[in-house]
Amino acid sequence: MIRARYISAESLHRPEVVRWRQRLRERYKPPEVELAVLLPCSAAKPYSSSRSHRRFISAIRRGGGCRCRVHEVVLTSPLGLVPRELESLYPACCYDVPVTGHWSAEEREVLEEMLSWYLRSFSGEVVCYAGGAYAEVAEELGIEVVARERLLADEMLGRLEQRVAEVA
Repeated sequence: MIRARYISAESLHRPEVVRWRQRLRERYKPPEVELAVLLPCSAAKPYSSSRSHRRFISAIRRGGGCRCRVHEVVLTSPLGLVPRELESLYPACCYDVPVTGHWSAEEREVLEEMLSWYLRSFSGEVVCYAGGAYAEVAEELGIEVVARERLLADEMLGRLEQRVAEVA
């Protein structure tokens, strides 16, 4: 599969990216479950094929969070967010962005807009298991951040597992 390279700020305005965000807001309804966990994106697509996401998924399951009780949502630029069940759809399945660790004001605005929409649409609790701008924007919106660094450390994964167990 060919990866679309989104290497500049203009990627936020590509037709397929704008359409993704618009269709998500207009057509997608989050599942009615007790907890949503916001996760960082990964270089591997679909995300669940990455080592990090396999570990996240494992921690969520150990906490009792089967898919029928926990909604996993991936935070990413330029798409904003990708519900786990849609990660195999275009363009979420095949984009590539350079990771600089710095988010522009416009990227943060897109993330905030999409997360605000998700919070209005989801009826359960929402927690964030991500660092950097993801955690900052989540906190600004009143979302609890479970961990923001060393996300693959056993101790941090244990925190995620415990937090899921409290709700699920």
